[in-house]
Amino acid sequence: MAVMHFSVPRHIISGPAALNHLSTLKGRKAVLVTGGSSMKRFGFLAQAEALLQQAGMQTLIVDGVEPNPSVALSGVVPRPCRSLSPNGSSPSAGGRRWMPPR
Repeated sequence: MAVMHFSVPRHIISGPAALNHLSTLKGRKAVLVTGGSSMKRFGFLAQAEALLQQAGMQTLIVDGVEPNPSVALSGVVPRPCRSLSPNGSSPSAGGRRWMPPR
């Protein structure tokens, strides 16, 4: 049986101005991961990307990630991420969270 590892982010930022916290993060590269189109449609994705760029980070958006992604998807999504070598990722599926790398 394969060994599985699950880790929970160390910090969860929430509240009305939580998205603004992205501009205070330290790092050089970040990945924004989103599912459907609502984050883009309502402008949250562009705002998050702008805030990360304001913090001096290069960003990559990986969208269309389904809820509870399949094993096949877990082999596809990391490919563009490897070329960026991000300092962290931010899952953006209705929530605003920053997940620093281990």
